[in-house]
Amino acid sequence: MVYLPYTHEWDPRTHSLIEMVVAMSSVFSADPPVFTRAPPANPPPQPPPPAYSSYVSTSKTNDVGGSQRINNDRTTSHSTADSERHMREQLAAIMAKEAEEANQAADIARRADQEEKAREEKVTAQKEWEKRKLEQTRLEVNKKVSSYLHDFTEETKSTLYADWRDQEHLKQNREYLDNEINDLIQRKQELNQHIETIDSKTEEIKNWLTESESAKEEKPDVDDICQPVTKLDAQMLDLSAESAALTDTMYFLDRGMYTGQIDCTTHLKMIRKLAKRQFLIKAHLIKINQVTMKN
Repeated sequence: MVYLPYTHEWDPRTHSLIEMVVAMSSVFSADPPVFTRAPPANPPPQPPPPAYSSYVSTSKTNDVGGSQRINNDRTTSHSTADSERHMREQLAAIMAKEAEEANQAADIARRADQEEKAREEKVTAQKEWEKRKLEQTRLEVNKKVSSYLHDFTEETKSTLYADWRDQEHLKQNREYLDNEINDLIQRKQELNQHIETIDSKTEEIKNWLTESESAKEEKPDVDDICQPVTKLDAQMLDLSAESAALTDTMYFLDRGMYTGQIDCTTHLKMIRKLAKRQFLIKAHLIKINQVTMKN
């Protein structure tokens, strides 16, 4: 089981598989979970065993037991050679054991150095990762702050522009309202004048009606009220009255056809006749008007 800060602090928005593989490689290379131990180095050459010289006691040849002493010396020399061989074997075994222990100590020291170096590499990789993480976090914070400031600036600009536009619109509306108020004041003054005129005219009409009722005069004839000045005026008056009468006649003919009192053939015949007469009257009126305008 391993603990990797990169995978523990995984963020899909900022982390990637490539960086995760790099982090795992740095950690596993610092302290690999599987490794092979190097074979021990060749043991140093063993020093030659110490040479043991035989000491043989000599005596004068004139002693009586000389031959017996020579035999004893030979036996002693054979036993001394066996002991020397045994000692050499023990010394070789001790030196081999010491060499093996030295190799083991060297291997342990080498492994300790490798572990220390791996630990240092792991610490260095962790520091580099933390430094890279800190730099990445600083860049993200700067980016977020810059983005927030940019958005806030744009929003402030849009708000200021909207406020300025509303202010200009309010100024225009104020000018328009001032003009409308002035126009309404003038119209109010004119209406007050018209009201005063109407009141005065109404008072005059009331006085005239009062005087008429008090006089109790007979109602004049319409023909007496409207008197033409010239013959052309009299002719225009007669032609206008005739045209109006023809219009009324055609109106009642239409009503008679709608109510079924006359048939369509009779209606068309009478309308055609009356329309022709009315056309001539209107043409005559136009000519009289032209002559009147020239005079």
